[in-house]
Amino acid sequence: MLTVLMTTYNGARTLPKVLQAYCRLAQPGQGWRLVIVDDGSDDGSAALIAQFRHRLPLTCLREGRRGKHAALNTGLAWALANADLSNADPGHALFVFADDDAAPDPHWLARLAACAAAHPDYAVFGGAVAADWAAAPPPWLRDLVPLDLSFGITPPALADGPVLPDLVRGANMALRRAVFAAGHRFDESAGAKGRRHATGGVTMLMRRLHQAGYLAWFCPAARVDRCIGAQQMRLPFVLRRAYHCGRAKCRLDLAHPPPGPDPATVWRVPRWMLRSLLGEYAGALRALAAREPGQLSLRRWEIAYLRGYCRQAWLSRRERAPKVLITSYSGELGGMELRMGQEARLLAASGYRSELALRPFPGFEAWAAGLRSERVAVLPKIVRDAVR
Repeated sequence: MLTVLMTTYNGARTLPKVLQAYCRLAQPGQGWRLVIVDDGSDDGSAALIAQFRHRLPLTCLREGRRGKHAALNTGLAWALANADLSNADPGHALFVFADDDAAPDPHWLARLAACAAAHPDYAVFGGAVAADWAAAPPPWLRDLVPLDLSFGITPPALADGPVLPDLVRGANMALRRAVFAAGHRFDESAGAKGRRHATGGVTMLMRRLHQAGYLAWFCPAARVDRCIGAQQMRLPFVLRRAYHCGRAKCRLDLAHPPPGPDPATVWRVPRWMLRSLLGEYAGALRALAAREPGQLSLRRWEIAYLRGYCRQAWLSRRERAPKVLITSYSGELGGMELRMGQEARLLAASGYRSELALRPFPGFEAWAAGLRSERVAVLPKIVRDAVR
């Protein structure tokens, strides 16, 4: 059985169109159900959802905590507790994630199911997210602003095949039940909370899964259309989105640092990014002087994005996770040290800082170099005094 999980917060504007599209879905062979978690709506969304109870295999839950990913975890807990285990391989059952402003193509679920069946070695599947504009978008938005970051739209040229985890969108993705049975969940500190449009929670999960060895496949034939209203096309809304995208990018970089040496920073903000911010301000002044409104809007988007990144980097001075010290006194490379290395990798994948403090042993430097290449700190400490 396929389980579709959706959260909503005051989604009355788009839910009628979206749920009508669900009513037109072709039925996948193994059956499906829709679980909607209401994240504290006060606009009549609950009554609207109730109107579809007799038209859809629908369960509606209520989440008292505010936050999209807390609501998704609530839905996951319910779905796992009420799983259909009659299939021969329940671990391969799909959990499909959708948004309350994304209307699916009639063959959406069937194509996701077929893709998952055709690629049994893959655990994550992303589908296409296209823009459904309420009106013709202004040229600066349609042609210049990054639509993938602003609205979660997938690149139109993305082909069917293996894909990097960052290109899987939360409005249209499917994961095997085995992923969540293994304990993986959404980070509840990220994601939208009420009217706050924080982003990055899905990408954080995708990166953790990628590091854990789960593979992702992109299926462009499984498509949803994201409803983009007139209010969302206005520059203030787009700039707010850019700001929160910048904050999310910083959170991702702190949790999963890119390879290579750490860049020089000022107040934990990379110097190159501060230079880029100054360059964008200069570009905005040039666009203003040249009376180029499209370029000015693009520069303002970049400024908002970089400001969000810098702000989150500055705030992270107080938000850094505690460092975990892992140590032993065996004096040789054995099962204990290998297990400690595994623990350090798991902590790093979850965004925690760890430090291995070990007594040097024959072959220590070669073993430590491998861990350091994965950004795990290893210190050749004599820990005799610490363990007495």
